[in-house]
Order: sequence, then structure tokens, then C-alpha cells
Amino acid sequence: FSNLNVSGTTSLSGGFNDDNVGARLQINDGTLITPVNLSQGQLVFNQARLIADTLALRESASLALTNHSLLETHSAQLFQHDDEAAALFTQTGARLTLNNSTLALTDETYELEYLKSINTLLGDQTGSRLVMMGTLLDNNIATGTATLDDAATTGAVLAKVEVTADKNQLRIGSATPASDDEQAVENSFGAAKLSLGGVGNAVV
Repeated sequence: FSNLNVSGTTSLSGGFNDDNVGARLQINDGTLITPVNLSQGQLVFNQARLIADTLALRESASLALTNHSLLETHSAQLFQHDDEAAALFTQTGARLTLNNSTLALTDETYELEYLKSINTLLGDQTGSRLVMMGTLLDNNIATGTATLDDAATTGAVLAKVEVTADKNQLRIGSATPASDDEQAVENSFGAAKLSLGGVGNAVV
């Protein structure tokens, strides 16, 4: 078969491999918790979610997330990195494509510069969104906050971070504030909480 329809959340014993993926296998809907280990074949997720602690793609294998799908995994599966930056894709990361879909990274901790470098690598993906599920570090110390400017430059959803703004009137999508009472950032972002400074009624 070339299509697998999933209802709810399912664990796949043995994971995806060359034998059960074949030339092409499309997963529709639902959530699969399973490892992926492919040297050939195209694995496609369509409006579906893949949670993969182990993800290995090599040779002619590929993984495509389309139509609001989500991949949840650790960044080390996809990126070669040190403590500060993700410089290159791994062979697995180079075989991943996102089309109007989300990559959720489960790293326990991360730094802002590292996050920015990941988004740079993902820049050619169409309509992709990056979610960081771990704790943000500042100089190797856990912090629960980031400034509005820093959050906007990451272009990501910071799931455990409170974003703080100096003013209570924000303009998202433009680098130029309309007045001195307004703070503007060009890129969108996501956060657990947004705290506004200034006085008066808040406007976003």
C-alpha cells in the first residue's frame, strides 16, 4: 500500500524502514510515535504528526511534511552544531522538506544564537514554522524571558519563554514604529507569555 490513514495516536512497532515504506508511503492524519530508519523511499506526512526520537535518512531516502504536518524530534538528528550555532544539516536534515508544516525541537535547553542559525538553515523551506520546546539559556544560565527584539529575530515559537516589551503599543510586521509610543518588529514570533511595559491601553 502507498497510503496509511491514522486515527488518533499510534505507536508503530519497529518504526519506518525500507521494507514497509517501499518506494513511497504517505501518512494521512493522526499522530505516529515511531523511529525512522531509511536508506531509500519517500516518506510523506500529510496533515499528520510524527514524533521520532530516532530519525535517520541516508542515500536516496527522504521525509516530507506537507499540509500542516508536524515533526517532533531532537535537533541533533537534523543539524551539526556546537554550543552556539547549527552550521550544517546532517545527512538526515538535508533529506527533510517542510511545506506549510512545523518542526518542533525537543532539546532540553538552547541558546538564541543557536536558534537563529537553525532558522537560517530552514530559510528555503516553504511556509515552515519552528517551535522550541525547551528552556532558553543566556550565557549557559536558564532564563525564562527574552526581549521583544530578540524573540522577533529568531522567527520561532518559544514555547517556555516570556517575551518582554519596553512599550505597550506594538507593531508586528514592520520595522518602523508609527510613533514614539510604539515598539515595532518586522518578524512575527510566538511565546508562552507577552509582557508589555509603558502605560495606558495596550495595542498590538
